[in-house]
Amino acid sequence: MVTYCCDLTDSAQTQTLVDNLSDISFQRVIYSAGSYTNERIHHLSQADSDKMLAINLQAFEQVFRWASEQMKRQSQLLDMDKNSRLSIICIASIAGTMEYPYASLYAKSKRAMIATASAYRAALAPYHIQVNCIASGYIDTQALRDLNDGDASHKPFVISTQTAVKHVMQAIDKNIELAVFPRSTRYITRALNHLPKPVLNWILRSRLDKTT
Repeated sequence: MVTYCCDLTDSAQTQTLVDNLSDISFQRVIYSAGSYTNERIHHLSQADSDKMLAINLQAFEQVFRWASEQMKRQSQLLDMDKNSRLSIICIASIAGTMEYPYASLYAKSKRAMIATASAYRAALAPYHIQVNCIASGYIDTQALRDLNDGDASHKPFVISTQTAVKHVMQAIDKNIELAVFPRSTRYITRALNHLPKPVLNWILRSRLDKTT
């Protein structure tokens, strides 16, 4: 394992990073960086806004653009079989699967990530390059625990990191365009998205008012 340090809020540093990686052949590139601020509890500052936009959207687009060109070059040089198919994956959030006016910047940026990944999937299909997007619910990571005073067990339908990894690898192996898990949250978001927009807006706006 080789580690490179990069500040993804700095586009010049991000470009230097991908330039340094361009001579390496990749079978799989995963963009899993993200920034989150709980906008229901904390006022969104300029610094928070800039950081979330930079990491969740701008650096993601920069890396995905580089990865797509990298993979296209490799696909033309290599005779890839089904078991070694080139793939690009991004880690979004189940928050991005919901569309309503009061969505947070985090949710809107993850929704944009999902849409961008879908566009790349269509564009790279002629090159036999798969693109997958992962939209999970709560995962019991250290980062989530840190945001919740060391304990994330109260989060609805929270899953372990081992379970999350299993879902992610299954999604990649089965080439699922948008993998939403766990199943319980997938069903809930599907049901909410089928509600008339005014009803959905009222429900989510009411919940927002109660938590601010």
